[in-house]
Amino acid sequence: MRRLGVMADAFKVEGPYREKALSEIDRAADLFYRSMVTGRRPAPGLAEMRFFNAIRMKVKIHRDKLPFDYRYWEDKGWFSAGYFYPARLNPIFVLLGKLPARIIMPALRIKPGNSLYRELVRQR
Repeated sequence: MRRLGVMADAFKVEGPYREKALSEIDRAADLFYRSMVTGRRPAPGLAEMRFFNAIRMKVKIHRDKLPFDYRYWEDKGWFSAGYFYPARLNPIFVLLGKLPARIIMPALRIKPGNSLYRELVRQR
């Protein structure tokens, strides 16, 4: 995934910042165009993997409050998928992307009377 941020005031002024920003815009536009033409999507980075796993956990934990989201994720198969779409996933990013969820799960277990942890573990 590619992100692009440009500071509007600095972009107005000719110079190295503007040239670098224009180069990054060209690169991002080219990447977007190639992905549209080929149909190939870019492999997700670490930030995208962390986001995917965080949202997946949120939807699982709050399935009673978010029943439509839960059903949508279930219908899409995202609870058992590695990412939102088929992609070559970096195994290190997969591992690090799941790390925050693995830290939160034990915290749910030690909360008195919380059966949610056991239920989530069974769903894995």
